[in-house]
Amino acid sequence: SVTQITPGGLNLIHKTSAMMRQLVRTRKGTDELKHHILGTIFYESSTRTSCSFQSAMLRLGCTFLHVDSISSSTKKGES
Repeated sequence: SVTQITPGGLNLIHKTSAMMRQLVRTRKGTDELKHHILGTIFYESSTRTSCSFQSAMLRLGCTFLHVDSISSSTKKGES
């Protein structure tokens, strides 16, 4: 939860997001995560958030897998 974030952790998030914003503005992204595969899973439908996450992953140069609650095994009770 938000109560678990320390001031130092919040500062790190701010610095990292500022660095990423600059990367996107100047170079349109990076290939820092090339040859990496990241995954997302959403238990609630959220097209805008899902697209935002996928766009960010592509800008980092990685490949991604997306699983939604409809096609996931959690619907069958698996974890």
